[in-house]
Amino acid sequence: IIFLPFFQFPFNFWGERQEYYLSAYSSGSYTGTFAPAWFSYDFKKGANKNKYYPGSNIIMLYTAGERARDLSSLTEDNAIYELLPVLNSMFNTSIQSTLGRELNITDVLDFQLSRWSIDPLFYGGFSAWRE
Repeated sequence: IIFLPFFQFPFNFWGERQEYYLSAYSSGSYTGTFAPAWFSYDFKKGANKNKYYPGSNIIMLYTAGERARDLSSLTEDNAIYELLPVLNSMFNTSIQSTLGRELNITDVLDFQLSRWSIDPLFYGGFSAWRE
């Protein structure tokens, strides 16, 4: 099972030089797998500089397995509340220097999440295109 929540913010606090970010954030029974891999759609440098959406301020979590199943059962607001502490932990310095505080739900401009594990048209299916 794969779970992909997409966050859009009014500003980019994670930078534009990296495509992927790994998190060792732990909570409850999840040790280092609470929200393990983040992907920037705002990535502007390197070989893929025209592939994504520079200026979009979108970051996506990629998680799978039991944690994905747990997250896909949450409401959108509850998923946001569970995941914002991870972003606040990973990018604390940048967020604090921009906002003077931690991120909260009012900072999220848009949020979309996949529910592929319960959508009868997908039931866990995942694909990606190559250029």
